[in-house]
Amino acid sequence: VQGTRRLVRHAQERGDQVVFVDTSGMVHGRMAEKLKLAKLTVLEPELVVAVERDNELDRLLRLMRDHAPAPILRVRSSPEVRKKSTLFRKVQRANRMRRHFEGARRVDFDAGRLVTVDGWLY
Repeated sequence: VQGTRRLVRHAQERGDQVVFVDTSGMVHGRMAEKLKLAKLTVLEPELVVAVERDNELDRLLRLMRDHAPAPILRVRSSPEVRKKSTLFRKVQRANRMRRHFEGARRVDFDAGRLVTVDGWLY
């Protein structure tokens, strides 16, 4: 959330007139709702564009209406857009991560000496 906020601020400071934030496709479940609402709160957009196939965003958009003054524009995705399988997305993500970290070196930390704030354990 904070990384997205910093990128938007950078674009605005650079003088970009329009900044379009394409969030992840994670839209179902409590974690998805918390993530989208947090981004909405931090970014304070002038407009929210929701692209959906059917009405799968109904619940999320109701929550968004209650949490932000920005108007919401609902747009149907093209019928030509093909849905990607979970496996396909997983492989794509793994490939991007592998390319990103090529040439990186391993760094070990003593977990007993680390202090985390609001961290997630995986």
